[in-house]
Amino acid sequence: PIMFLASSTEGANGSGTVLFESVTLNQGQLYSPKTGIFHAPTSGAYLFVVTLDFGPGPSLAQLKRGGEVVASLRQNQRKLGAPATRVCILQMEQGEEIRLELVQGTVERNNPQDNTFAGLLMLQTT
Repeated sequence: PIMFLASSTEGANGSGTVLFESVTLNQGQLYSPKTGIFHAPTSGAYLFVVTLDFGPGPSLAQLKRGGEVVASLRQNQRKLGAPATRVCILQMEQGEEIRLELVQGTVERNNPQDNTFAGLLMLQTT
């Protein structure tokens, strides 16, 4: 099986790739906590789940496959005690990369379960 689950207690501010430094599960070592990038080892349908606890004010994070935005998490105003979660299923080709970029706002330093990034190969197509 190909899967990963990573979390962050460090948070993030400013734009750039969000690093989920604490890796709980990383079958195949395909997610890098140093770069924040997952490399698809095979073509197939992948499930990705991202949960972020944004800081005060407007925030935007984008899940990117290569340079293409494939999903977004947006917050106009902070809702107390309500992290944002996005679930998506993507067709990925062997060798493609996916990462989460913070475009606007901040990600709070919090409990690890409030800031997570997970991926799972559901169906191999090669």
